[in-house]
Amino acid sequence: MRKTNIVQYIFSIIIIISVTYNNDIKLWFKNN
Repeated sequence: MRKTNIVQYIFSIIIIISVTYNNDIKLWFKNN
């Protein structure tokens, strides 16, 4: 694996986590 592949992999994971985290916050605000 090249270094750029690892960086892209980590970056994509961060994006996925942030998107799901945003959805959780919206759901939490709707519920409260």
